[in-house]
Amino acid sequence: MTSTHANGIVRLGSAFANQIGFTPDRFSADSYLWLDGDTVMVSFVVSTQPGKGNFRRMVARCHALGLAVKIPTPLGRMLRIVTVNGYRRAMEHDEVSGEQVEVWGLAPPSKGAQP
Repeated sequence: MTSTHANGIVRLGSAFANQIGFTPDRFSADSYLWLDGDTVMVSFVVSTQPGKGNFRRMVARCHALGLAVKIPTPLGRMLRIVTVNGYRRAMEHDEVSGEQVEVWGLAPPSKGAQP
């Protein structure tokens, strides 16, 4: 599935953000995502209630819409989340920097494990 939403930054409060559960009651105001075709890139997210499943539910909603989820260079708690939940590590070319970057991805169940 290719998203019918415009590619680019996904900010809290936008129609697409609300559709996937990326809402101000669940994530801090400085959180944001990127939509790139059929992939949601998790740029920076901070849950307002860590450990309560906000991120997991958002990923599940993305998957229900046929969207893969990717997280570039996860650190700290996010690295634990991706390793425990079956995300796959890959190196991808970053067009902006021209360098290889670490990206962890999880495809919707119907698309297999690798986005």
